Amino acid sequence: MCTRARPKRARGRFGGAAVPGPLRLLSVNTTSLGCDAEVGGRILAGWETLLDLEWDLAVLQEARIAPGVLANLCRARGWQCATSLADDAGKALCATIAKVGHLTAAFSSERSQDCLWTTAGHTVRVANLYGPSGGTDRELLETGVLTREALVRAEAGGAGPALIAGDFNALPQDLPCAFSLATAGWRDLHSAGTCSANTAALPRRIDLLFANAGFRGLVRSTEVSWETGFPTHAAQVVTLDAARPGLAPMWCPATALPPPAEEDSLAVAFAAIPPAAREAASTLMGGDDVELAWAGFTGIVETMYALAGAPVSGLCHRQGQAKLQRPTAALTPDGDTANTLLRFYLRRWRRLREVVRLWPDYPAVTTGFASNAWRAIRNSEPRGSCFSGALALVLTSSDMQSCCALAKALYVEASLRAREFRRDRWHQWCCDQDQRGRLFKWVRSPAATPVAINTPLKIATPSVQLQEAHAWWTRLWDPPTACDPCTEHFGQCLAGLPRFPPMPPLCPRRVADVLHATPAAKAAGFDGWRYEELKAWPPSLIALLTQFYGVVERAGVWPRSLSTALVALLPKGTTGLAEDYRPIMLLSTIYRVWAKSRGDFLQAHLRRCGILARGPAPPPQVPHPALPLLHL
Repeated sequence: MCTRARPKRARGRFGGAAVPGPLRLLSVNTTSLGCDAEVGGRILAGWETLLDLEWDLAVLQEARIAPGVLANLCRARGWQCATSLADDAGKALCATIAKVGHLTAAFSSERSQDCLWTTAGHTVRVANLYGPSGGTDRELLETGVLTREALVRAEAGGAGPALIAGDFNALPQDLPCAFSLATAGWRDLHSAGTCSANTAALPRRIDLLFANAGFRGLVRSTEVSWETGFPTHAAQVVTLDAARPGLAPMWCPATALPPPAEEDSLAVAFAAIPPAAREAASTLMGGDDVELAWAGFTGIVETMYALAGAPVSGLCHRQGQAKLQRPTAALTPDGDTANTLLRFYLRRWRRLREVVRLWPDYPAVTTGFASNAWRAIRNSEPRGSCFSGALALVLTSSDMQSCCALAKALYVEASLRAREFRRDRWHQWCCDQDQRGRLFKWVRSPAATPVAINTPLKIATPSVQLQEAHAWWTRLWDPPTACDPCTEHFGQCLAGLPRFPPMPPLCPRRVADVLHATPAAKAAGFDGWRYEELKAWPPSLIALLTQFYGVVERAGVWPRSLSTALVALLPKGTTGLAEDYRPIMLLSTIYRVWAKSRGDFLQAHLRRCGILARGPAPPPQVPHPALPLLHL
């Protein structure tokens, strides 16, 4: 008997390397890939068009082909495929085809499917769905259910890269679960129209690409193309990094000090410090050596926390550092600060729900995933969180379920509060007389016009963004030919002003008032000291901090660990370019408390000199010639 050798399975693009370069993900509504070849038909232009395109993973809607036929076609080329469940006619509506990597089906229904696409660099979860096209409210709700279920499955899978793609047959803002997508941090990768119909004058964007933060960290560009040859719908091509994201310098703040167990635990611990140790620290505050004084002060802080049952070390040289790490989501111009707290409530509730499902006989021994999720819930609670006490009281499975119900109630309450806040803020802005012109301009402006062909949206990696920002701001701060500043005019202004008087000793009460009035959520500086840590200190330690400020004022210098400033770039524009980022300098928190404590004395001197006006703010007038000195 003669046996014929099987053809060698092709790898990559037509026999190329397994991962030849950047990966291209294609998402498109094909209308139909072709007829059933088993009943005498031929594969129509949909399949032939797909063969002529360059892609590594194809996410197809309205494939309308038998799953067995598609599997044979892909097997002949060495590809892998997964489809949704066949309908009554034996055809699959959704299909996912992979040229490279490994494709694993994770979920399948008649109108949606989930796959895990594993390549040499990463594993991506791709949800493919096709919503009903009738346009009725009932079908819109059905599309919302499909999307919400895909979102829940993706969120339950962790923070890995995930994409929900498909033909939703609905605009993004019309989806019933649009608020849930925004709250969970999912964003559409493009904004151009993708569907052209006879009933619409302009293309509508109903083919959507919702991506989480992990997936957006891999995306380099997204393109909408009408030149692929598919009828009615445009194809969307997402270019991904083939390998894992490269290392980039990421700022890692210093580890936060442990929160006190009770409100007066730090005060009791400070009182328990031996008097000899406190007298030795006070003696150092009488000299002029700031390094020794700072070492003595931080030594007292370490002793206090050790007696309070939360030992810490190395506070004298405490500071954050820039580490080379693999970034997750790339920096984008649009921020989501308004949803940060709400997303925290949502993630806490979903994690607790998973722990309840995976650990029904708590606290018996369980799998590593459930225990890790439970540990993540407890570690993610912020300082002073009331929910931490509820988590500490969980002893049985019923306690866990009660805690999960409490987390859900807190999320619902936070969601209603966030919606009311946005509504009230919008109402206040519309009623503001200063915004009347802008409001009328917005009302009279024409509706947004979707475009048929749009330029690709490109997202640079954090390392590339850092290089571009450094180059752009270097040209501004350190030009090749810098002009010599003229200081003669400033010298003439200062000559006519009285000398700055000697500063009186700083009062501990003033420092305590500054800490009490400053919000605890202010960002920390390079040294890592946080306002919430200082606000928890007892008055006796604040008095010792005031003595340390006296050493700094006598010596005229700060310790080395407090003398480094951190420059951060805040996105202010919508293009993502380097010139749309504004640099902001974060100084040491210890320094900021001192500067604010001495601010009243400095402002009083400026009022005596006539640079600042006395009493309430005067009407606009010509500024004092020495006023620019305040900004130097």
